[in-house]
Amino acid sequence: MNLNQFKETICPSSQDEEIAISIIKDSSSELFVENSFTYGLFNDKYPLHLIRLNNVSENFSIFKNRISYNTTNDSYYENGITKNKYLEFWDKGALEYDNIIYVPAYGQNRVFLSSFNSNRLGYIIWKFDYNDPYKQQKEFTIFSLIFKSDDILFDSATVEWFIAPLLKNKNLNNNINNSELGWKKLPAFSGELNLSDMVKGESGFMLKVVLSNRMARIFNQKMHEYGVLRDTKGTFGLDVCIELIQRQKSFSNLLEDNMRLKVDDSNKKDIVSGLFNNKYKFNILPNEKKKNLFNHRISYNTRTDAYYENGITTNKYLKKWNRGALEFYNIAYNVEYNWRKLYLAREKEKDVYDETDENEEDGNHSSSGYIKWKFDYRPGNFIIKTLSMKLTQYTWHDDAEIKISIIPLATRQNEASLNWNPVSCDFISGLSLYWVYKKSDSILDLSSFVKGEYGFILKIQLLGNSDWVTWDKSQIFRQEMDRLGPLIDDDENFGMDIKVELEPDIICEESSKYGFNKNEIILNDQNTSDFIIKLKDSIFEDKEVVYHVHKSILNYYSEYFKGLFSSQMIEATDRILTLSEISTNSFENILNFMYTGQVKDVLIDLEEWIDLLYGSSRFIIPFLIQKCEKSISKYVNNDNVEEITKIATDCGAEQLLRYCQKLESKNRDALYLLDI
Repeated sequence: MNLNQFKETICPSSQDEEIAISIIKDSSSELFVENSFTYGLFNDKYPLHLIRLNNVSENFSIFKNRISYNTTNDSYYENGITKNKYLEFWDKGALEYDNIIYVPAYGQNRVFLSSFNSNRLGYIIWKFDYNDPYKQQKEFTIFSLIFKSDDILFDSATVEWFIAPLLKNKNLNNNINNSELGWKKLPAFSGELNLSDMVKGESGFMLKVVLSNRMARIFNQKMHEYGVLRDTKGTFGLDVCIELIQRQKSFSNLLEDNMRLKVDDSNKKDIVSGLFNNKYKFNILPNEKKKNLFNHRISYNTRTDAYYENGITTNKYLKKWNRGALEFYNIAYNVEYNWRKLYLAREKEKDVYDETDENEEDGNHSSSGYIKWKFDYRPGNFIIKTLSMKLTQYTWHDDAEIKISIIPLATRQNEASLNWNPVSCDFISGLSLYWVYKKSDSILDLSSFVKGEYGFILKIQLLGNSDWVTWDKSQIFRQEMDRLGPLIDDDENFGMDIKVELEPDIICEESSKYGFNKNEIILNDQNTSDFIIKLKDSIFEDKEVVYHVHKSILNYYSEYFKGLFSSQMIEATDRILTLSEISTNSFENILNFMYTGQVKDVLIDLEEWIDLLYGSSRFIIPFLIQKCEKSISKYVNNDNVEEITKIATDCGAEQLLRYCQKLESKNRDALYLLDI
């Protein structure tokens, strides 16, 4: 970066020259890690951390972010910090990939990534998104991008790199290979490449590498490196360094915003609607026909050995069955070449019957195997309304057995009675040549086990029950190996298909139909007011505040005032009401909500929200009660849950009460170890 480039890009006048010199002078010095903050997402899942460079202006600042991959450790690192892994495993840090494998070449003492099937291309895509994940205004744009990759080619092999800036208002998750993204092929290079001109002024980009065959190797490094990992020239096989500029807020304000967002968990819900096995982000879809209803679906196809989300078959949600498992034991992916079938079954090597094995699961023999999946919708504040699933199962011996069980996620309400619930399945008998089998693939309605819960764990066990029942006599997700054509969403393609209907844990309705022109009605407009409320001061009772209000507004929002105005009480006929035992601040917030539909931004304290809940409960204002419930729920924790439970009970705030009852149990990890 030189001074002229810097000035032309972000310094519109000479008065910024001193600032630019200061930045350039200090650009090579150490970064202040304590000035880092969370902003942006890596591959739509993992938060990125920006670091401010030294001596920057209050009007604009320069920030740096760096993602690096070390093949020896098979791990990603961020911002040059090598003592902590940012992500472990190359595929976990990829947005999408196909036909790529991690290769340890023992004879050469090298490790690298390569294609495992030479008959088709292999590729990996990474996504760097510096758009505001909290839906605020855009603040950052890319100023420079330096990229490095260590690639080796043999014979006629090729490695091609591409880059695409993020497009505005496009859903990049569904079709990221589409030509509309504007992939630009990078020139041949060795070592580092400056890509600044391709993404300058953008808010993010995607990188893609395409390998022609298994003789193309990327991120080629030594298999064994001794000593502490250090940030040196040869440490990383992939190294992406980005500089960004930010103008609209001072850094101190940005840090304040970041701290507020860390405290206010609700802002994170726009990023993470739920988690699969505590790792992978769910994408929840609103139901187009029903209000406050959402849909989610996870499916597994054995032929591609991949999970798919929401019926989208053009893009793998997660590759490999075991990557999508919370936990598993003695389970393997099996290819049955003679019958041309694929399925999950027990491992051949552990097919031994031993009643004394201390490592057995749930008291079963060591020849058993199991797999678990976890669905957690708490991060998105969703609870389950209905749950249905199809789990294809085969048994090929009378003593072979498959057990399915489900357990809701542990909460304060259910922790005392939490148990694995067995799921019964109907099997039908069949004949395949001279083999008799039993099959179950009917749709199971499991709503009764998890309705109103934040999530669940599903477990499938494969058992032999005797030493003459071999490993392959109990199978799940059995499918055809040679089915032709592209993967489509039909009844035959998914051996596991789990569909969930969700609803918000606290519904906060917004009213849009008033029956009058609300914009023309102003609080304390004496010319149009038709009712007066006098509020006695809670400290000095001889003092009172007078409010000139409108019956149409109060009648619409408040059941209390609606009842008052329809009665023959003296206050209704005199059109004057005197109130006490409510603070001026709380009552004015109530009036402000009824006249504007909003609560003042200054209302940020838990005690104020509780005070407002008591007031909205007293005057029976459903819309405001819901808003209070939603806001108070953000503050609930194990230290104050008992107190807030009592408040919710006193105010008849049923949604807040349920939220407190279903707060995540402190003993959740121990509870999930319960036997069937």
